[in-house]
Amino acid sequence: MLKQAMRFSFMYFVIMSLVQYFLDKEMRWIENLTIGFIVFILMSFINWCRVPYNWDKKN
Repeated sequence: MLKQAMRFSFMYFVIMSLVQYFLDKEMRWIENLTIGFIVFILMSFINWCRVPYNWDKKN
């Protein structure tokens, strides 16, 4: 789960950096890192929500 979120956020960072480099000739590092971190947090949260809660646990 965590590995998938890291991979996806890293791919976002690399792709957006390359697109900005080739199209604008200027890379916005802080913006790319911040959005990559937000993507990581959101993907981690979504993956965490997919795991069902076991309501039949015995205390």
